[in-house]
Amino acid sequence: MKLFWQAYYYDGKTAQRHEVEVSASPEGLVIKKDGSSLNWHFGEIEQTQGSHEGEPLRLERGNEALIVKDPEFVKTLLESAPKHGSKFARPERARKGLYIIPAAALLTVLIAAGVYFWLMPAAISFTARHIPPSVEERLGRSYTEGVAGFIPQCSSPILTASADRILKRLEAAAPTNPYDFKLYILDDPMVNAFALPGGHIILFSGLIESTESPEELAGVMAHEMEHVLQKHSTQSMLQGLSTGLLFAVAFGDFSGVSGAAGTLGNLSYGRELEDEADRKGAELLVNSGTDPQGLIAFFERMLECECKKKEEDKTDKALSYLSTHPSSAARVESIKSHLKGTPKTKEFEPVLPDVDWKTLRSSCSEMQSDRP
Repeated sequence: MKLFWQAYYYDGKTAQRHEVEVSASPEGLVIKKDGSSLNWHFGEIEQTQGSHEGEPLRLERGNEALIVKDPEFVKTLLESAPKHGSKFARPERARKGLYIIPAAALLTVLIAAGVYFWLMPAAISFTARHIPPSVEERLGRSYTEGVAGFIPQCSSPILTASADRILKRLEAAAPTNPYDFKLYILDDPMVNAFALPGGHIILFSGLIESTESPEELAGVMAHEMEHVLQKHSTQSMLQGLSTGLLFAVAFGDFSGVSGAAGTLGNLSYGRELEDEADRKGAELLVNSGTDPQGLIAFFERMLECECKKKEEDKTDKALSYLSTHPSSAARVESIKSHLKGTPKTKEFEPVLPDVDWKTLRSSCSEMQSDRP
């Protein structure tokens, strides 16, 4: 091991640089200058330079400074005084630090992504499953009031009463149902339907007019009811609320929720939740004695419309159901496969045997055209 090293010494009183020799001991440095010696104890020394590659080592004691250009001197310091090794940084250690910073940044990004894509959805899903039905009802009602404030409801009492009959029939067949379902028919040509927390079901008159039979409407309603029963709508709505509104809802303040009703179109579900609503909805239809082929027929027609829309490369307001309930051949086949277990002897009763559906389904539009 090299004993003496060439260095430059500054006394802190003048700008003059002195050429000196320096050696290291277990307790400090010995600096030989002009026939005299200076003793620097390691407890008094601070390293201010030399942690980066190619940079000379600079040690200071008060106003005094010592500069050693040879980077190997740090190695001598660490070997001579291992108990003081934490005071000195080698350039190799600094190079490692250059990798630590981006690695730490990448780790931070990965943690944030994990929180956003895994922890937050898991927390929201857990919260949705444990929200009391009474709170869900108030949450859904706040949204419904916001929507009903700018879209008029259907003024056809016959159609409203007929849709309520279907709703009550399905509701009676729902096992362990904690909700009091309420149906709202909005007079708008949009082909869409939404399930809101607490049992609020919104149907647009455009969707009712697009059905070929009351069994098709029952299929859509059963599908939406299962979004409520499985708490999909509550989970989706919580994800769409801002942090401030989430805290407000947690403390029972629903006053600002209705103002967020513009996000109603964002209440869409992932493939897994849609598949669950399909299966459960089909089961609900069977349990109520309603032919589940109506649900399949409606989805098949939506799938056909979806294909035409892609071919024509245009967006149609009448096909807005596809944006929030994306259809696919796989989903239709999944429902058919799930229904294969239905007993062949199962008999289904007509949903509305005493009405002319083709006339009734358009009664909202007819009532609107009759207005002055």
